[in-house]
Amino acid sequence: WVAKITTLFPWNIVWFAIVTAVSVGVSIAVLQMKTTDDLEQDIPTGDKLFTLQQELTGAFSSRTMPYNILLMPKDTSVAILSAPFFQAVAKLLAAVEQDIITNMPEAKESEFNFLPYQTG
Repeated sequence: WVAKITTLFPWNIVWFAIVTAVSVGVSIAVLQMKTTDDLEQDIPTGDKLFTLQQELTGAFSSRTMPYNILLMPKDTSVAILSAPFFQAVAKLLAAVEQDIITNMPEAKESEFNFLPYQTG
């Protein structure tokens, strides 16, 4: 039954037109979609990091993340989501914080909030 409807003229043309119309409709909708890098979509509501993101968004308008930095371990045997990697990243960020405070004393009272490292 399905084979006859889809392969016999004029039904094959009708089904082709229906499938094409639905595909075009979905494609137009997909082309209208907008992408975002808003962190509030990825952070659980009520979490300290979520609150921080909301405060940053309120203080600096909608764009609070000018740079995305991917940190990878030099040692390929260390998993990215492992405790040793997070500890190494926390040490790195603590050194960055110390360098900022040393070279920009006015930043001394700032809080640094990253997933593996938070102050304040």
